[in-house]
Amino acid sequence: MRVYTCLVVAIGLIIGPVLRARAHEASSTATGIANRFNPAISLNSLILVRAGAGEAEDAPVEDSEHASPTRGLMVQESELQLTAFADPYLKADFIYSQHGIEGIELEEGTVSAQTMPAGFGLRLGRIKTEFGKHNPLHSHAFPFVEPPMILDSVFGEEGLSEIAVELSLLLPAPWYSEVLAGVASGDNEVLFHSERARDLGYAGRWRNVFDLRPTTTLDIGLSGVAGRNEEAGATSRVVGADLTLKHKPLSAVHGKAVLQGEYVRANVADVVATGGYGAAQYQITRRWWVQGGFDWATPFGADGSSQRIRAAVALVPTEFSVLKAQYSGNRHYGEDTEHELLLQLNTTIGAHPAHAY
Repeated sequence: MRVYTCLVVAIGLIIGPVLRARAHEASSTATGIANRFNPAISLNSLILVRAGAGEAEDAPVEDSEHASPTRGLMVQESELQLTAFADPYLKADFIYSQHGIEGIELEEGTVSAQTMPAGFGLRLGRIKTEFGKHNPLHSHAFPFVEPPMILDSVFGEEGLSEIAVELSLLLPAPWYSEVLAGVASGDNEVLFHSERARDLGYAGRWRNVFDLRPTTTLDIGLSGVAGRNEEAGATSRVVGADLTLKHKPLSAVHGKAVLQGEYVRANVADVVATGGYGAAQYQITRRWWVQGGFDWATPFGADGSSQRIRAAVALVPTEFSVLKAQYSGNRHYGEDTEHELLLQLNTTIGAHPAHAY
């Protein structure tokens, strides 16, 4: 009897750790990685209903093929993301997107070093450039349905996203202070118009986050982009400043508030575009958010500016779904205000990594 008991205990001691290890590999982790060999896979979809009077413009770019967005029900975008640690030294993130129901493209595909010394960080691949607070966001993370008009004008409909190498450094300051420098391919259609390998784009950002209180932070950033515009035979330059104030109660399940603003000025061959936006969000209950904002833009070569006011209410049952109802009042170059109503359903399936703070 003792022999059988000892045998059972021995088998348990051998098999138990193996089963626990396999269960740990199969479970999700804080990084969103499903297990040791397979990447975390998620699929995000945006379904949009658009209604309004008149021919509203999403982007104030003159003669834009996107000047008259489709009314009615549509698939706005689908996004497939794969994330995994290749090994203890490298992490890979690849995001493929489909706008509407046609065409799939690599929206972002990066490899990041995990063991850089002295506070350095390294990332390379197709990167959504770290310019301001909004450009690095993917469509499903936009505060409102559409991007700010000035970013649409300066960077194009898809934002500033290029093949690039980025090097970042955490400064030895008593607050969070990070500087970032990047070298990119310089092929953005609005800024650079270049396909030559020697015509590169350069980007830089300095970000500082201050703890005002245990529940409140202030985020201030300065950004810049420069590169040769082959078509104009001149240098394109874009500078920006952004400010974000966040408040999150330590114990309450609601009451989170965000105030954010950004200003952008671009110069291409002595033609200037300026604009910016301001927005506020507030969590009124566990699942309900309200928000409002104002943005404006004076595009390249335009005789006047466009203004837009937006207000939205969002139902957020879980982190995997958002139902957002939005009103937009658009006024372009002094014309009558055009009114739009938009209803967007945002859903995610799979293990989607957390967004940046």
